[in-house]
Amino acid sequence: GLYVFNHHYHWYYSTPLIIINVVIILYIILQHFFAQKKNIINILTGAIIILFFYNGILTQYLSYKFVLPQVIDEQRYVPVFSWLNNESEKEASIFTSYPLMRMIPATTHSNVYYHGTGIYTLISDERLAHAYLAEVYLSGISSENIDAYLNEHQADIVGYVFGYRYAFQKDVCSNCASQETINLLAQKYKTISNDNFIEYLKKYPIDYIVWDKKINPNWDLDRFNLEKIKEFESLTVYGVK
Repeated sequence: GLYVFNHHYHWYYSTPLIIINVVIILYIILQHFFAQKKNIINILTGAIIILFFYNGILTQYLSYKFVLPQVIDEQRYVPVFSWLNNESEKEASIFTSYPLMRMIPATTHSNVYYHGTGIYTLISDERLAHAYLAEVYLSGISSENIDAYLNEHQADIVGYVFGYRYAFQKDVCSNCASQETINLLAQKYKTISNDNFIEYLKKYPIDYIVWDKKINPNWDLDRFNLEKIKEFESLTVYGVK
């Protein structure tokens, strides 16, 4: 009874079918008004087709141009992918942050501790929330400030744990978490410390942590006395025994 909201169906199916139907309808209308003037029909039909193709090409060009800087920056992850594929055991579990987390399952034989699409599976809310709190802790939020932080970042909680589950219910804010949820997360967060953080992570399978110092300069993983397995400029791989 839950609605998994997905915009891609609209863009990849509905929109192209509408464009095709609009072209056909316009062609029929042109035939009706210019039945005796074939040249005008052909010119106008050709112009419409060219317009749609131009729009498609321009949209693709601008889309690729927009993400090009990000794609260039992501090339620095190549050494990590190579190391995981050539040096690490298969099906290893990796804890890391976005955007690296979303690429590891696609480019290596490894798994990730958390992934944004987990909200669309049967993974429990508890596990998703567990990973969320781990990332919040590494970002340096103190226990004293966690209640205020969670209240200010309700959209993050929803994105990590609930997705679109409540977005279509009447009078429910799609980016709001209940106060009960916030209180439970805050209570759990206050039990985490530098002394038990690694044990906290070990509740679920974990073999390595990859620290992207460019994206997450505040993580400071050295405080946990983990073994440094490999370093690649702004990226460091730690082993979790």
